[in-house]
Amino acid sequence: MLLVDIRRLAPSLMEAFCGDAADSLQRLTADNDFVVLASERLTEIMQTMIQDESSRRLKCMELLLVLETAEQITPQICTEQEFHIAVSAAEFALSQPQEHFTVRSLAAFSDVSQTRFKDCFARVYGMPVYRFLRTQKMHLAAELLRTTDRRVIDIACELGYDNPSKFARAFTEVMGMTPSACRSSDHLEHSGG
Repeated sequence: MLLVDIRRLAPSLMEAFCGDAADSLQRLTADNDFVVLASERLTEIMQTMIQDESSRRLKCMELLLVLETAEQITPQICTEQEFHIAVSAAEFALSQPQEHFTVRSLAAFSDVSQTRFKDCFARVYGMPVYRFLRTQKMHLAAELLRTTDRRVIDIACELGYDNPSKFARAFTEVMGMTPSACRSSDHLEHSGG
């Protein structure tokens, strides 16, 4: 997700980000503060850039390529309040990765209805809350696998998985490799193999 403060965005950049839709977008957003350029691909790229220093340059080039092909990104309009609702709930949930949060509990935390919460969250992050939280947990797990010698089952428990098979399945779906393969590939990279 990229958050663009449209109050400070130069017209040329608005056109670069939004192409032919720039004029319409400026009219639509006259009473709003932010435009969120959300896509799962952007979220993945930004997450990797933050967590993996060795691939930052490559991911930066990939980010520029994705932004250049703007048809892949659907600008979402949100108010500052909607942005705050989604980000606060995400930070709250991710600060307690061992817990299992429901939409109901996160909506209550945000003091909004479940429907409004789901809409705000999807608009800001470009995906449903459960998929976002699972993705973030698996990226955290990958970081722990790469930087510690902790057992996979211990990492799984820390992230709220009491069943190692469910954790391994979720990790593989999100990261494209098993937890063991993630750890092994990192050891190979660091040992020059």
